Amino acid sequence: METINLPLPVCTASLGNDLFSNFVYFSRFRRHPGFSATDIATINQHDFHSITQSAICGRLFVADSHKAAVVAVSYLPWESDFFGICMGKLYLLRSDGLAESTLSSLVADTLQCAQKKHGISHFSIEVDIDDYASLNCLLKHGFEIMDLKRSYFTSGIHHTEQLAKGSACVRPYESSDRGAVVAIAEQAHFETRFTRDVHIEPGLASKMYQKWFQRMLDDAGNSFNVIVYQRQGQIVACGGIGEIDFLKYGINKRMRTNSLYASLPTGVGAYGPFLYRLTSEALQTHGLVEATISLNNTSAIRVVEGIRPNRSVTMYSLRKFISSHE
Repeated sequence: METINLPLPVCTASLGNDLFSNFVYFSRFRRHPGFSATDIATINQHDFHSITQSAICGRLFVADSHKAAVVAVSYLPWESDFFGICMGKLYLLRSDGLAESTLSSLVADTLQCAQKKHGISHFSIEVDIDDYASLNCLLKHGFEIMDLKRSYFTSGIHHTEQLAKGSACVRPYESSDRGAVVAIAEQAHFETRFTRDVHIEPGLASKMYQKWFQRMLDDAGNSFNVIVYQRQGQIVACGGIGEIDFLKYGINKRMRTNSLYASLPTGVGAYGPFLYRLTSEALQTHGLVEATISLNNTSAIRVVEGIRPNRSVTMYSLRKFISSHE
């Protein structure tokens, strides 16, 4: 039995493949039609290595090849600077059947280290809806649920005459559209974990999504496919989708992901044709596409489930804030 303080150079090869096969990762790709069990294992091992190398602090617990866990925190420099709060991302990977007391101790030690030694006060983490052991452990340590998100995966599309006809109103984004698109993003309301977080100034949460839109526009035609929806000659909705290139994992696949969408009140009904066009083009260029939506956004979920033959995973977004006086 061994417990190692992170960060340390952790050689994944020395830990053995059995450790990774027994970790309960709840990979977000596990129900995706485009990824095999071997692909997912490769991604998991790569992500484990990245987490242990980027961690500012954490604990790696290894009892044997069947009992192990890693709890680590990475610093979030962009978010910390933007929101004016020292923010970190918590990672929790464990093997099934790990004692509750062991997991709780690892979480407590890691949070204390990140807060006392590195000044982290705001912690966020995503936990699979099926990972009850991790979820309950985090709730006992004061984490709160900020959002419940579902990622839909597909390698196909439901074709309907109505959607195909409506998508005729969709066209590629042009640089001359930027002013109209930015104006739409500025008036849009995004209800997310950031807007529900009492420790984040509401105006900054809105500005963050506006910045994301501008970044998307800056990269239009490169990693992002950006399109607009016109009605009576006016742009009433806009958005786009990015990509992941899995060559960094040694896997020859690309997937469209990380989509953004905003609409004017006059753009009601645009999301269906918009998503149809975006999905059709993504399948032509990449073959794989996903969309992540808050379960509060019932209208968007209804559209996605009507357009795409879906598989999905659902994740809790959790947050814990530790004041400097604690």
